[in-house]
Amino acid sequence: MGEEISILDRTIDIKANAPAACNMKILCNGQTIAESRNQTEINCRVSEPGAYRIEATIRHKSQERCWIFSNPIYVVP
Repeated sequence: MGEEISILDRTIDIKANAPAACNMKILCNGQTIAESRNQTEINCRVSEPGAYRIEATIRHKSQERCWIFSNPIYVVP
């Protein structure tokens, strides 16, 4: 599962949109590299190989709940 893209000496924009305001993170190899709070989108420009994915949480009944865990996008040299 997940897709692969070659970086080929360039940068890649990683973008995600959600249908409702939420907290989102972009992770590379398990480490948070970008975060947005109470937004419907997140963007990050990357230039390094790695396994990138998005995590989103949303507030429901006064608690932060896990909502979206994307499949990885593998950026390769």
